[in-house]
Amino acid sequence: MQTPPPFHGYEGAPQAPKRKNNTVVIILAVLGGLLICCGGPIGVGIYYGSKGLKGIMQIGGCVANVSIMQDALRKYAKDHDGKLPSASNWQAEVGKYMVKSKKADGSPIKLWTPGGEWACEDSGIKTGFMFNEALSEKKIADVIKADPEAMAIFEVKTVAFNQSGPLVRLPFDESPKIFGEFTDQRRGWFLINAEASTIYYRTKQGKLQVFNMNGKNGEGFNFDMESSSSNDSNPSKSDNSN
Repeated sequence: MQTPPPFHGYEGAPQAPKRKNNTVVIILAVLGGLLICCGGPIGVGIYYGSKGLKGIMQIGGCVANVSIMQDALRKYAKDHDGKLPSASNWQAEVGKYMVKSKKADGSPIKLWTPGGEWACEDSGIKTGFMFNEALSEKKIADVIKADPEAMAIFEVKTVAFNQSGPLVRLPFDESPKIFGEFTDQRRGWFLINAEASTIYYRTKQGKLQVFNMNGKNGEGFNFDMESSSSNDSNPSKSDNSN
């Protein structure tokens, strides 16, 4: 006797639904959840991190170039019997004493060139430097004797070659930011004294401060600042200069 064939149900009977493979769907759901939970913070971190890094590069480049300009002015004076350059041609004269080390060629910081643009940049806005026309071709010793706090070069909102004019005090709240768009904290306007020995800035209250990147908190630029003792003894200076 033959074995009957297996029973597959009668014609028209409902069939059991086939199971679908949900592995891919589950994986996509998990990845989507991770992207929502973690991708947002990571993306925000990358965005603000890049902004902060850009701001650091900008302030670092500005400080490096201002220091080179300061050193060049000091060398110029030493080579010219202690005299400051002509206000009408100061950048061309001081530029001859700019020294760029061999290591600077591989640096990401763009260094100023003698005949090029001398400007700092913050969030796409550039600031330049002006020579105090009142000190044109004067001997540093005579300048300091008359005013120990005399400033030879000061930061301004305009950028031009060999720009000079009377020393002015610009509003602290309009000065460049410390780290660009990453913070609203201002650093003040840079100044270089007649001796070209120190870089200064003024706080929001008008106090003259020595610029120093040593890592301590200070008002204005968020690094170590030392008050000028001579300014404290004569606070009226705060209202008359940059």
